[in-house]
Amino acid sequence: MDAVVHRSKLSGSVKAPPSKSYTHRALVLASMAAGESEVMNPLYCRDTEATLQCCMKLGARVTAAEDITVLGGRLRAPCSMLDAKSSGTTARLITAVASHAAGGFTLVTGSRSLRKRPMGPLLLAIRDLGGRAWSIGEEGKLPVVVEGCGLAGGEAEVDSRLSSQFLSALLATSLWARREVRLKPVGLVSKPYVEMTVHVVRWFGGCIEERSWGYVVPPEQLLKPAGFRVPGDFSLAALLAAAAALTESRVEVKGLSLAHPQGDSAFIQCFRELGVDIECREESIVVQGFSPRAARLNLRDTPDLLPALAVLAAKAPGRTVLEGVKHTRVKESDRVVALASELSKLGAEAHAEEDRLVIEGGELRGGSTLSSWGDHRIAMALVALALSLDEPTLIRGVECIADSYPSFLKDVMRLGGRIEVVR
Repeated sequence: MDAVVHRSKLSGSVKAPPSKSYTHRALVLASMAAGESEVMNPLYCRDTEATLQCCMKLGARVTAAEDITVLGGRLRAPCSMLDAKSSGTTARLITAVASHAAGGFTLVTGSRSLRKRPMGPLLLAIRDLGGRAWSIGEEGKLPVVVEGCGLAGGEAEVDSRLSSQFLSALLATSLWARREVRLKPVGLVSKPYVEMTVHVVRWFGGCIEERSWGYVVPPEQLLKPAGFRVPGDFSLAALLAAAAALTESRVEVKGLSLAHPQGDSAFIQCFRELGVDIECREESIVVQGFSPRAARLNLRDTPDLLPALAVLAAKAPGRTVLEGVKHTRVKESDRVVALASELSKLGAEAHAEEDRLVIEGGELRGGSTLSSWGDHRIAMALVALALSLDEPTLIRGVECIADSYPSFLKDVMRLGGRIEVVR
C-alpha cells in the first residue's frame, strides 16, 4: 500500500493512541498474575495483537473488546509455534516468560525482518539463570526454542547495548525464578523502557529492587490480578506533533498523562530545542508554531523519537546532530541509514554515522518517491514531512504503519491532511 501526500494545513484536536509499550507489558504481566485482570484502553495494532495471541497460546484466557480481560497465573507450553510477527518487544518478552511454560518446549519465531534482529544477549542470560533457550538457525536470532523448565535463579550480566528489551524480559521472567535473581546490565540504553517494566511489575504486586549496579528480583513471586489503564503514547504523539509543526498548524494532541512514567515525554523539550512552539496542558499538548533551528540532541534513552526529530531537523537551517542512536540501527530497519537515504532524496544533506545522524537542513523539494523501509515509524515521519512539501510526494509501503498506529493516516486526514491511499 502506498500513499500520495499533498501539502496541507492541519487544525483541530486528536487523541493520542494508547501506549504500545505499556500494552505489551500489561498483557504479559496480566497473563502471569493469578486471577482475572483487566487491561483498559489497550492499543490494538499488529505488534500488540502478536503479544495477545502469544499470551493466549501460552494459556491465558482472554476476552478482548474495548478493554481486555485476562485470566492468568499458569503458563503451559503451546501446541503450535508462537509468532511475534515484526514485534521485537513481543519476541523478547514472550521468549523469556516461556521459560515457565510447563509441559514441554516453546518455539518462537517472527517475520523476516524480526529474524534478523538480535536475541543472543537474552538467550545467554536465560541460560546463565538456569533456563534452557537456544536458536535453531543462525546463532542469536529467531527462531528460538525455550524449554519450560523454569529458571533456577542466580546472577547474570545482560548485554544491553543494543536494546533494553532483553533486560525488561528478564525482569519479568525472573519473578518466578526458584532463587533470587541479580541482573547486571552492561551498556544499558533506553533505560526509561526498563522503568516502564518495573512500574508495571509493581502495579501487579511484584517486587523488583534497584541497585546502583542493576536489579535484584526476589524468588517465586505471586503476582496479583489488577486493572491497568494504558496511557496515551508519547512516542506516537510526537509524530502527530511533528506533522502539526511542519505544516505550521495549530493542533492539540489529547490523552497524554504522566500518571505512568514515559521517557518519550522528553520529545516536548527536544521539539522546543528544534524550534517548535508547544504548550503543555494537564493531559494534552498544543502545537502552535515552528521556527526551525538546528540543535544537538542525545537519544540514548529515547530511540523511538529519532524519526520525528529527524524530519523536523530536515527543515532547520544549519547542522543538527542526533547522537546516541546506534541502537536504532537494529529496529524494524536501520533507522539511521533509512532516514539519511530518504531525507537526501528531498534535498537535505543527511549523513549516517555509527552512532549519530547528521542533518544539514533547509529548503526541501517534493515530488519524490520515498520508501518506508517497512518501518512504521519511518513511514509516519515521512508522511508528516511530506505534508509540508510543495509537490505531491509518493511514499511506498505505508501498510507497515499498522504495526503500531493503524489509524494514523485517518487521524491526519481528519485534521485536514490531504493523503491519497493507493492499494
